[in-house]
Amino acid sequence: MHNELRGSEVVFYENNTWNHVTKSINIYTYTIEYDIKSGFATQELAEKSYVQSESAFQSDMSRIKKLTNMQFTFLEYLDYWMQNIYLPFCNSSAKAGYAWTIYQIIYPRVKRDILLGMITGKFLNELLEQCIDYCECAAPMVYKVLHLALQDAMDDGYIRNNPLPEMKRYEWKAPQITILTKEQLKVFLSAAKEYHSIYLEVLLALFCGLRKGEILGLKISDFDESAQTVDIDRQITRDYDIVIRDNHTYKIQSQKMSVKPPKSLSSYRTLKISFFIFKELACRIAENKEILAACNEKQWSEYICLGVKGNIKCESTFGEALKRICTRNGLPRITMHGLRHMFATILIEQNVPLEKISKLMGHKSTSTTFVVYCGVMEAQQKISQVIGESMDPAIGAAKVYRRGKLG
Repeated sequence: MHNELRGSEVVFYENNTWNHVTKSINIYTYTIEYDIKSGFATQELAEKSYVQSESAFQSDMSRIKKLTNMQFTFLEYLDYWMQNIYLPFCNSSAKAGYAWTIYQIIYPRVKRDILLGMITGKFLNELLEQCIDYCECAAPMVYKVLHLALQDAMDDGYIRNNPLPEMKRYEWKAPQITILTKEQLKVFLSAAKEYHSIYLEVLLALFCGLRKGEILGLKISDFDESAQTVDIDRQITRDYDIVIRDNHTYKIQSQKMSVKPPKSLSSYRTLKISFFIFKELACRIAENKEILAACNEKQWSEYICLGVKGNIKCESTFGEALKRICTRNGLPRITMHGLRHMFATILIEQNVPLEKISKLMGHKSTSTTFVVYCGVMEAQQKISQVIGESMDPAIGAAKVYRRGKLG
């Protein structure tokens, strides 16, 4: 049987004929099997036949469920569990990760659904193997979700024979991400404002989710105050020339700052940002004019992140400043990249879909977002509503545009 057809187009044109997918119950294994019925002259005839076939299948399903006293198939139960058991009682951002795991990872990889009570360890292990290719934390997350859901199914009497002991255990160590509490973040922002030299950069990382290189690459012209947007069109990174010596050691010859395209095509983006960033930008522009008037360096005059000599700031400037701020105020150490992580965490807590977070962050794919923030999505710590409505991070993350079009 064509079990790989699950999730495909149910009516399609192929080999000079209209066809549709059919489903049937294998009464020996209680799995749903898929096949193709061909030979229809028109799409309308194929669609009519599909409706009749689906109706007959649903009738057979109802009959077999009644005979076996099984209310759900495996996929039906996962959907029921998510909507009626897990979500109503979940008060953490883990629900975003669990929903993604079920509907974006498990669902597309189940090639043959099965009556819930007939699930075996072999079925679950085959499914876990299918999930490995999605991303490095997919199988561990699927394992965790299945363990929770199927344990509830057994507790509620939907499963009599426990398949969990036979399920292969997958573990994954989530990346360590420092997340400041709401109170710590207030202290941090207050101290950063006093430090001032990196305050604009802090706001761009924390409330726009920009990478350090993207911040360094921003020009004044990238900001549009009337539209309240900022364009991400480049990054500035440090180039290292490496000289290999005869004894197989190496020496770093030079470290020049250079302008490069964003990290990926997905990193080109236009973000809607908050009014308070433009207020700080105006202060920075005035400061930069004073710096440029006092030095001969004009190469970087269009950029916003200038050091005291008119050059682009060094990455170490941010690190040292953040280290001092955190140390002096008794806060956990955090980096510019950590502030970017906190931006995503705030969005997760506000139930922003992973697809949208991925676009805002400029990730190449949503699986990247899933891997990075899998651990964050399960954390109980709450930092949304950071410092009140006057600086609500949701304002800065409301929209993301792609080349002038809403993404």
